[in-house]
Amino acid sequence: MSDSTAGMFAAQVFRESMDGSGLTRQDVADRLGVGVNMVSAMRTGRKSPSMEGLARIAAVFNRPVADFLNLPPAGEWTLRHYRLAAGLTQPDVAEQVGVDATSVGKWELYRTRPPESTVDRLAAVYNVDPDDLRQVVDRAHGGPMDQILTLTDSVRAVAQIAVRAVLRDSESVRGQNALTDIRDQVIQALGILNGAMTQLDSAAALTRAKKTVADLAQVLSETADESGAARPGDS
Repeated sequence: MSDSTAGMFAAQVFRESMDGSGLTRQDVADRLGVGVNMVSAMRTGRKSPSMEGLARIAAVFNRPVADFLNLPPAGEWTLRHYRLAAGLTQPDVAEQVGVDATSVGKWELYRTRPPESTVDRLAAVYNVDPDDLRQVVDRAHGGPMDQILTLTDSVRAVAQIAVRAVLRDSESVRGQNALTDIRDQVIQALGILNGAMTQLDSAAALTRAKKTVADLAQVLSETADESGAARPGDS
């Protein structure tokens, strides 16, 4: 999963870049080292490239990697978003920072906190202000309630992005399964937030939690009809 752009690949930007470049599908396929069918699937959002593939796409069209990703607002970025925007895999980051890929994965999942000296190296790799990255790390490890809010915020951001892509293919079995997975994650996040509401000790945290609840509820509303539709082959 560390090398995946599924649910975040901006197929529309890829399509517009191709159409404006004058390159044929075969031209793009040759430059990316993939088949024409893969190029066609990426144009419609049915398939997403690996991170290495995304970096090649950005190079072909001379655009930043981040242009080809559906990212949340900068203030909501996590360590994973910074890595994706830099066009790097977890092993890439690990090699440049001088740790193993497992450590990078644990940082992105909030299981462990990167050492202070490592944050500076990460900032250099991602070409961002170290203080900005420290704020991201502090937000993720501020305390149990902060961690819950950050986790559910992340679920909300990913769900909102993924739903837009999945709804285009909602009638297929694959699309229905993806919708079910998204809804399950949203429902789980809502349950976690519901249990945490009474323990939030600041107006700012409560406001943040209420906004996340409203956004998650909106995702459920948007997917309700599609997830209830009969799947192909169902009786």
